[in-house]
Amino acid sequence: MRLAGLLLLAAIASLALMPQPWKGRLATHGLLHAASHAAAFLAAGFLLTWRAKRRQASFFVALLILGLGLLLEYLQTVIYRNASSTAADAAGIAAALLLEKFGTFFAPVRS
Repeated sequence: MRLAGLLLLAAIASLALMPQPWKGRLATHGLLHAASHAAAFLAAGFLLTWRAKRRQASFFVALLILGLGLLLEYLQTVIYRNASSTAADAAGIAAALLLEKFGTFFAPVRS
């Protein structure tokens, strides 16, 4: 699952920094734009924190993903003059942490 999460982060970065005019063809606006950010970072956060052995590791990975999101948003603002979607990115990561916690709560106990 970690490889899938890393590949997803690479895809997110590639799409975020895609050159024009291709980026303009894929552009979304409004609620759909925020939802796509949240979904992408939810999936990445879930894939990279799922079944972490320690809670601190999950939070550290989530902070790294958020850092990547902040960096990408900054670069998009500088390169394309886009408004930031950092709140949607953070919401997706927070949802991933909640799902990870929910999933480990209901995971079977192994002896």
